[in-house]
Amino acid sequence: MRVVAFDCSLRSLSVTVRDGKRETTRREAAEQGGQAERLLPLIEDVRHAAGIAWSDVDRIAVTLGPGGFTSVRVGIAAARALALACSKRAVGISTLELLALTAVASDAPTMVDRRLVIAIPAGKGGIYHQCFDAIGRSQTAPCVIEAPDLHLAVQPGDDLVGPGAPLVVAAIGSEGPQLFRVRADLEPSTIILAARADSLTLAAELRPIYLRPPDARPQTGKGLARA
Repeated sequence: MRVVAFDCSLRSLSVTVRDGKRETTRREAAEQGGQAERLLPLIEDVRHAAGIAWSDVDRIAVTLGPGGFTSVRVGIAAARALALACSKRAVGISTLELLALTAVASDAPTMVDRRLVIAIPAGKGGIYHQCFDAIGRSQTAPCVIEAPDLHLAVQPGDDLVGPGAPLVVAAIGSEGPQLFRVRADLEPSTIILAARADSLTLAAELRPIYLRPPDARPQTGKGLARA
């Protein structure tokens, strides 16, 4: 299966093109708000490097969030547009789940019986949170943990994974890293996403996973009167 997989839900852009067992991948940092400008050119760069025409692509895969509100929308909009323009099927995966699978793949020999706690910044000092077992199977539903409750996000012996980990550590204090392992450097792997694309459920429409409504609200009482 030939797959174009990409992620822009967190701190960087990542694109992988998989052709059978051959993978071409690239990751780059994106300035805040820069995903919309860089994502499609990066996808094209990686596709050209892989030597794959859009007509040869079997599936498009993308992360659905949670993450940055605008970033999640950019990724899903790109997947929808490419799928429509190229008459391809698109699939998605939770950013939390992909981070868990990335952690398993990067550290499988030492993960036996350890619980994975995935933490992604959610704004206002909170995190998006979900727990997985040692092979990446979900143990809890995804949720938001607000700043006052961050100390409840992790237990002794857990692996705390993701860019929200420093927020949890700061809330617990200096003894935290002695009780659980912190892996704040991991980001979602589009190599893993591309490899799993054929097993992801095909949906009629890709739907973002926000978990929290956006901060922006429509203004009321500010509209111009109709003529």
